[in-house]
Amino acid sequence: MSKTEIREIKMVDAEKCVGCFVVLWRNETKQPCKILSVDKFKQRVKYELLAGPDKGKVFSGRYSPDQTIKVYDSAILALCDA
Repeated sequence: MSKTEIREIKMVDAEKCVGCFVVLWRNETKQPCKILSVDKFKQRVKYELLAGPDKGKVFSGRYSPDQTIKVYDSAILALCDA
């Protein structure tokens, strides 16, 4: 059994989030997501929703480089925190 991990990543290093699970605010609710890609020049992330009526849909959102984001190594942890 492996140890589960939750890390904090500064969005200056946003490319480290690709492929990771996070909890993002969307429509004033917390949503568990998987980061699919990052465009550092436009400061945008592309993410897939993991739960809810829009599960499986891909969206894009902006971020600020001074933000810090909590990153989970499993979808289960992100789902539990949402």
